[in-house]
Amino acid sequence: RALRFAATTAALNGQDWELLRGDMVAPVAGRRFDLVVSNPPFVVGPGTTTHVYRDSGRVGDAIGSELAAAAPGLLTEGGTMQYLANWVHVAGEQWDERVAGWFAGTGLDAWVIQREVADPMAYVNLWLTDVGEAADPQRMAAWLDWFDAHKVEAIGFGVISLRRAGHADPVIRVEDLRQRVEPPMGDRITTWFDRQDFLRVRDTEALLAERYRAAEGLQLRQEATMGDEGWAVDRQVLAMPHGLRWTEEVDPLVLALVGGA
Repeated sequence: RALRFAATTAALNGQDWELLRGDMVAPVAGRRFDLVVSNPPFVVGPGTTTHVYRDSGRVGDAIGSELAAAAPGLLTEGGTMQYLANWVHVAGEQWDERVAGWFAGTGLDAWVIQREVADPMAYVNLWLTDVGEAADPQRMAAWLDWFDAHKVEAIGFGVISLRRAGHADPVIRVEDLRQRVEPPMGDRITTWFDRQDFLRVRDTEALLAERYRAAEGLQLRQEATMGDEGWAVDRQVLAMPHGLRWTEEVDPLVLALVGGA
């Protein structure tokens, strides 16, 4: 049924697509691509499959690590892969280190962006509501029991961008980006990979020899408290009002450096 819908979409747009049926990447085993994208059935749980659009049949967040392991065999040199994923936050573990472990040994540059975090109750409610069926207390209890048994405190949602760059020292970055961003994100991800290439081939001396310019639109935001001698600055934050809208608290030294750029 999904392939028939895809064929209809292609026909309506005057395109001809090769459509293959199979589990995950099995239908394209042995082939390589410049670009791979996936919106897999990433919902985290005990591995029970009740709705194929969301349930992979894999236990926990294994679908995310499975795609990461498959990526090196799918990408051409310089090829990129992007997919959506959920991952668990386990008590006593750093969630970012755990997710970073998915890419260890792949040889790929990886940028993992966490966009949302939900507690188990909210997560289960979300997906039970999503199917548009009457609430099932037993299904909810079993799902929550599984989270409890595996010490899952929260579930993260985000996007993973990978690139096969052919370097011996791939960059793996996992970070929170839960602020509202300015779409589209594609160009921002491209320039992130470009920056990794820039940094990778320059040692300290070469970095100091470069000339830098502050990003267009960069803002300085200050928080201050009124005292006996006037305003005393407590906190200074550099903020980008556009793009990914990053904010970063800085000290006077960094502020002077950026001010000189």
